[in-house]
Amino acid sequence: MLERVTILPQQLDLGAIAEAVVYYGKVEIRCFNGHIADLVERVGIDTAIRVAESDLIDFRYSVASLSIMTDNDQLYPHDIFTILPDQTADGRKIRSAADELDYTFANRFGNGVINSRDVRRLVGAFLEPVNLQQRASEHAISDFEKHSFFTNAVKLVLENQFPSYPNLTDVNARIVFSPPTPPRRWGQFMLASNVDFALTSKLLAKTIGEPQSQFGPGNLIAPIVHMHEALLYAGGNRCDIWADNTCSALLQLRVNSLLDRLENGKKNIDRFHELKFSRRSFAEAVNNNARSLADVMDFVEKDDTRKFKRWIAASAEQADLLVEYEKSKLAPSALAASLPFKAGKLVLFATVGAALDRITGGSGVAGVIGGLAGDALLNSADEFITSRLRLGWRPNQWVAMADKFLN
Repeated sequence: MLERVTILPQQLDLGAIAEAVVYYGKVEIRCFNGHIADLVERVGIDTAIRVAESDLIDFRYSVASLSIMTDNDQLYPHDIFTILPDQTADGRKIRSAADELDYTFANRFGNGVINSRDVRRLVGAFLEPVNLQQRASEHAISDFEKHSFFTNAVKLVLENQFPSYPNLTDVNARIVFSPPTPPRRWGQFMLASNVDFALTSKLLAKTIGEPQSQFGPGNLIAPIVHMHEALLYAGGNRCDIWADNTCSALLQLRVNSLLDRLENGKKNIDRFHELKFSRRSFAEAVNNNARSLADVMDFVEKDDTRKFKRWIAASAEQADLLVEYEKSKLAPSALAASLPFKAGKLVLFATVGAALDRITGGSGVAGVIGGLAGDALLNSADEFITSRLRLGWRPNQWVAMADKFLN
């Protein structure tokens, strides 16, 4: 317990550092040049060096940082980039953390106030940064594609940045991607939302006292990317994490979303088995030696099972399997959708009825109309339609096949 903590400060918090170092065996601080300049300004260079050289605190100083690129000339497409400073404003090269801090200290305190020897001693106590930027970008992009999660994340950013932002429950946000350019796996993206960025900019300007401040789509997206970097870092280092309110709220949302997904997936399957297979399951069939694992592998490699799994994957995020299945039974076929309503129904039922007379021994049209909710009958109808009229596949075909497998 309380073995290790990583502090991810938006702004330097000496109180958080003090409390963490009292209780935790090891404290790690991820920081950039501004954090170190704040530390030196508040405690002096000698104490800053002492803190950095302590065996109780590790500083991981990074020159590179993840950023959101926005191109205002092209309908505001965005992208995630790693920014690495190359030179100072007056043209001096930045080759290391020491170069960057020399420049930062000179800007903050004046030339020569912090001598280069102390800067290099301070930098010598820093640990190498852990580079998770590419992975964090990929994880963030994956979450951008999840509409429900992304909208909730945007609401959290707004809530934490601007508590007075009105009608948060009505906020909606979606990321739209352009085609990727190889070798990249994603293209640029745009934010489609009803967020009032004129209002957020006014609220930001009021908060920080700078009338020209702007808060646009990139400002909403960046904290979500930062959260993924923090999540990967904490998981890889098996440590607690202390972050600002926005990052903490996003981390909690992300973890809860993962837990819900893990839990709901199993519940989804159990509920489906209970109602469609009378509680019989593939797990039970194998554990009771009614079926072998080899049997199951043969089953899952069948074309219908592959189609069923593709159908599941195409369903909405966190959809209920049973509900989606029942909806699929009522969805019109491709042929029915292509015909006028009455003619389509008559043609479809007449054709299926004639087929079922031969397949089921006299069910006829009345049998089809009267038993539309029955899986077995629908399966027989769909098998005929699929093989003869090529109207496409439906999930109930797989359910009928699975039902036979589990008997």
